[in-house]
Amino acid sequence: MTTPTLKNAGYTLLAACGLMLSTRAFALPGSFPVGTTYYNPEKAWNGYVLFPGGDRQTHLIDMNGNEVHRWKYESFPPWPIVDNGSQGRVLVQLERRQSPDKVANPGNGMLNASVGEVDWEGNVVWRYGSQLAPLHQHHDMRRLPNGNTLVMTAKLRRIPGFSYRVIDN
Repeated sequence: MTTPTLKNAGYTLLAACGLMLSTRAFALPGSFPVGTTYYNPEKAWNGYVLFPGGDRQTHLIDMNGNEVHRWKYESFPPWPIVDNGSQGRVLVQLERRQSPDKVANPGNGMLNASVGEVDWEGNVVWRYGSQLAPLHQHHDMRRLPNGNTLVMTAKLRRIPGFSYRVIDN
């Protein structure tokens, strides 16, 4: 066994600095481009994109990345209503649970309390679920041709023989 020397300590320090410098040289950027990064109208269908934002609002943008409209409701995800009588309406998540379960997270839908249909001005036209009787929407909902609304939901339940509490995506 050798005793530590100043020379060995210098090599260790030099190796550590080299490792830190090489790590920085290969690190990914801290942020990625957002918005429309490239749009060629001759090769892409010209339309709109409806999406949930990190700001817990629903956004509608054109193909150039310009915001056309915004609803103050978050979505998981939003769904446009495309029948002739409901133009400008979307299905969204109206509210989150005020006291969610311990296992709730955005990926399992257990944070949601209610969903609904909102018009262009953000007025709630239709609503399902509440804080007392939450609807845990899980990723998808659609307005059916007959006018009914189909919502995929999540529910906490125990499955005999499994030791974990939540099965997530």
